[in-house]
Amino acid sequence: MKRILLLFVVLQSAASIHASNIPYEKLDSISALVSKLQLRANGLTYNNGYADYELSFAEGNFKILFSTQLAYKSAYKKWNGKEVLFFTENIDLSKATGITWEVLGNSIIDVKLYFPKGLLKTQLFDNGAFVNTTNDDYLEFFSNDQSGDMLFNSLNDVCALFKIAAGLATEKKIADENRDWTALSETAFVNKYPSALRAKQANYSLTQKEEKKREEARIENEYVEKIRIEKEIEENSIKLKASRFIDSLCTKYNFKRGLTESEFISFNPEPTVIIKPSKRNRYADNNHIQYNNLNPKMGINIIVLTDGIVTNCEIMIMNEKGSSQSQLFFSNLLTDAKKNIPPQNLQYYINDEGNYQTITITDKNFKIEISYSIYYYGTKHPKSIVNITFSETK
Repeated sequence: MKRILLLFVVLQSAASIHASNIPYEKLDSISALVSKLQLRANGLTYNNGYADYELSFAEGNFKILFSTQLAYKSAYKKWNGKEVLFFTENIDLSKATGITWEVLGNSIIDVKLYFPKGLLKTQLFDNGAFVNTTNDDYLEFFSNDQSGDMLFNSLNDVCALFKIAAGLATEKKIADENRDWTALSETAFVNKYPSALRAKQANYSLTQKEEKKREEARIENEYVEKIRIEKEIEENSIKLKASRFIDSLCTKYNFKRGLTESEFISFNPEPTVIIKPSKRNRYADNNHIQYNNLNPKMGINIIVLTDGIVTNCEIMIMNEKGSSQSQLFFSNLLTDAKKNIPPQNLQYYINDEGNYQTITITDKNFKIEISYSIYYYGTKHPKSIVNITFSETK
């Protein structure tokens, strides 16, 4: 049925007869080859972004007429339950301006042959009835991915043959183009042969490569940004964890940052025991005032004010005869600190004798130092003390 319908359309076409320049045998051979290559796409489907199209072709889907030196081509496309014949006639191959090819997916190669605008008229027939005429400036030829190069080269060669016959190109120029198509880079080929049919493919390929580079750069940037965000989230999580641990120590031992003397006493009345205008326990130096408990005991023993703000507070949190409880307390605190404070913000020190240990936690301009000390009264009566010191370091 497709062959009968196509024959009907061809017989309807009107073409003026002019002197033939290319032998019949050559035209028939080229026609048969292009038709055969298109038949290899029979039954294949591609999507143009709007619908799925199933391709099919008649036996003589491409023909160059000896009598007119003009060509016709046909293709059937099936979509949404209907099959439409795309038929183009009176194709003057000498007027082709460019050729490209691309992979449509599903093993289909689409070769586009370009012409000046207004030269082509493709008629659409649905079950033999005329439907519409399109005026695209290109013709589409299809094959499978194993025959794409052959289809591309065959169409390029036949157009070159007609350009030579029409006096639009010389055999030497075409031979030079054929040689340089594989010898030169795409950019060099376009620069040397800007009007060659394949220059359009070279430009298309260069554009595709640039788009690929941009896409790869976009993907790389997205990946880098993703890693940055993940790292930032992780760092914020670590910072939040550390901040909560530091806040828990401040809360547990009644220390609050950035308070004046009166504000601190209102927050924690305990310093009133040592904050007294006495020369014995008060030391002033420029903008610093330090109050010491001359008889250290459990609770706050040192308060330092800088420019009226409490910047240092030392608190005794354990005072034990012996060392088992305080050592256990200190060890547990060290374990918790390691779980919550990043290594770069945590330092641990123990002296050679093992009777003095410190944990130092830093957070920007804030520092917490926990010290564990063992004292001996004589040789048989050890006493251990754990102090915690909150300090503003700016």
